[in-house]
Amino acid sequence: MDGIRQIKIVVFLFICLPLLSLLGDHFNESIKQEAMRAYQEGILSDNYLKRNQDFNRALTLLIELEKNVGVGSAELYTAIGNVFFQLDEYPFALLYYERALNQDPFQKSVEKEIIQLREMLHLPAFKTSPLTRWNPFSISSFYEKEMILFWMLMFSFFTFSFLLIVRKQWLKWLNFLFGTVCSVFFFILVLQYYFSPIQGIIIESTGLYQAPDYSSNLIEKQPTLRGSKISVLESMQGGQWLKILDENDHIGYINYKSVRIIN
Repeated sequence: MDGIRQIKIVVFLFICLPLLSLLGDHFNESIKQEAMRAYQEGILSDNYLKRNQDFNRALTLLIELEKNVGVGSAELYTAIGNVFFQLDEYPFALLYYERALNQDPFQKSVEKEIIQLREMLHLPAFKTSPLTRWNPFSISSFYEKEMILFWMLMFSFFTFSFLLIVRKQWLKWLNFLFGTVCSVFFFILVLQYYFSPIQGIIIESTGLYQAPDYSSNLIEKQPTLRGSKISVLESMQGGQWLKILDENDHIGYINYKSVRIIN
């Protein structure tokens, strides 16, 4: 009887979880459609103030959608990047294009937008190693791997529950297979979480300091330009200062207000 009860609970969860997800998707889809209408109105408008109002309305809705979903899709991040681009907020556009590329590393159109924006911000061409793009960790995003692992665990629990009632050899092998795959996915998630570099975009030009203090000397006279992509090495003074590696391979310190984290 306990086994049958467990099976009923699992089946109930398998039915209810997708339904709840569909309800949330329907609500979010209405916000997305409204945002896209505002964006298109801004594109078609000849009036500067009207354009800005439409783009800001689209941005507000898309940011709300981003908060609702927690982790955005490549499509959502690209849409937010497009709005920031139209509002001439180029560093923020770069930030969201990079987030979109993190979610879907093989978007050639987004890569072209990043190249164009870097040229507009007078930044040097950013060379990415082919090994970075074909990294096995970047085939899917961290969030997507989490969801895959979750549903695999649910399926493993489902087969294990049946195994308590129907003691078949093929169910044992199936449960063992999914358990092994879940273990591999979990291992990949741990590696990605601990070994993937934390990267960010400079949103306002800033000096690169030798120490986490505005009174310390600058590492170079030229500031780190807005739109530059950096790697965060360490957080200092309660997160107020960040030790970073810039595009020129210089290591120094910047205030946290000058950067937004990509991943």
